[in-house]
Amino acid sequence: MDAHFPSRELTLRVERIGARHIAGISRQHTDNRSMPAQWADFSPWLGNVPGQRGADAYGVLNTSPDAGVLYLTGVEVADPDKLPDTLDRLVIAPGRYAVFECALPLSEIGHAWQMIWSEALPKSQLTPVAAPCFERYPPKFDPATGLGGFEIWLPLEIDSATAAS
Repeated sequence: MDAHFPSRELTLRVERIGARHIAGISRQHTDNRSMPAQWADFSPWLGNVPGQRGADAYGVLNTSPDAGVLYLTGVEVADPDKLPDTLDRLVIAPGRYAVFECALPLSEIGHAWQMIWSEALPKSQLTPVAAPCFERYPPKFDPATGLGGFEIWLPLEIDSATAAS
């Protein structure tokens, strides 16, 4: 399924993935203003995490009504047991995800999230589940300029047709 919401700056596909082990730095946030500093602290680790798989970077969000957002900036790793104690780790659950590809500059990420929740997701008729979601930053993303695109992944309910197959 591919769709455009509401312009060419945001496209949707549905993808099924296996578990992904992510290692990096976790911090609690009450708003998103302090997240760029977290990325700056994690940047020396990019390409230097033992057992790193690929060149994508991840921002994993686990929200709580009481505590805000626990945000992990990290990379995928092959074996989370072989990491230094200074790095946090988590597992992105296997399953079906709505993947919103964003051609916006990173400075517009808040706008992208708003478009997804207010327009794109309702129009898609997909049902998200209460589980961590994540941002994926591919190698073409340039953190210095905020350009190159990024993706926002939301976990979805397994529909009955998918579950039966």
